[in-house]
Amino acid sequence: MQGTKAAIKETEREMPHILVVDDEKSICELLEITFRKEGHRVEVANSVEAAKRKLESQIFDIIISDIRMPGADGVDLLKLAKEIAPGSFFLLITGVPTIETAIAAINSGGLPGWTRSLDRARRCVPSST
Repeated sequence: MQGTKAAIKETEREMPHILVVDDEKSICELLEITFRKEGHRVEVANSVEAAKRKLESQIFDIIISDIRMPGADGVDLLKLAKEIAPGSFFLLITGVPTIETAIAAINSGGLPGWTRSLDRARRCVPSST
């Protein structure tokens, strides 16, 4: 009986709620489709301003953001997220990795993902298996 309760509890466990932020819609769509197929709840934003609105109205376990975006960038979003959602895990991704952006990400408390690698992003997100 106790084993059955544990199995039910495990299936009821909610998958992490993920916010994907990138000005390139195709990247957002790719990550959204991938993580939804794995059972995650996913929201997307195409700018830091849109992400800020979502952060103010919802709780996210994981935030995956591009570093380089028009206007405010991913490091700016990281700083904002640390104020609004300090419990969220933050992963910065980029198509153009540099030492400077990695240092800025680390100094702001984020985890640089270096490149837009789907496999690397998936390894950072807990799965149901």
